Amino acid sequence: MANIAIRRRTDYVPGDFVPASYSRISAAGETLSAPNTNITAALSVIAAYVPTEILTLYVAFVAALPTADARSKAAGWWLFGAFLLLTPLIVWVLYAVKLKSDGNAIPAHPKCSVSE
Repeated sequence: MANIAIRRRTDYVPGDFVPASYSRISAAGETLSAPNTNITAALSVIAAYVPTEILTLYVAFVAALPTADARSKAAGWWLFGAFLLLTPLIVWVLYAVKLKSDGNAIPAHPKCSVSE
């Protein structure tokens, strides 16, 4: 998810590639080559916007919870709510870290620079 946000920046390498269509967004998030049909492009877009970094942590925390009592169910809901609320912040922090590690400035506000 953060990788696609990085690719949308015009000041980031490659500066002339701003993914706007579904096929370009799926290409920006891909690491393996697959036949590019409408179905694979749609699935790649869906998969690209799933924050796998956060989802991995969530699954690990849920697996560590004890099962089959009321306290664990309540803890599971609290954990779900915490991850739901913190996901946008964590994704933004990952985005900012990637920008800073490459020497780019962190944006003060979002910009929309989508061109077809």
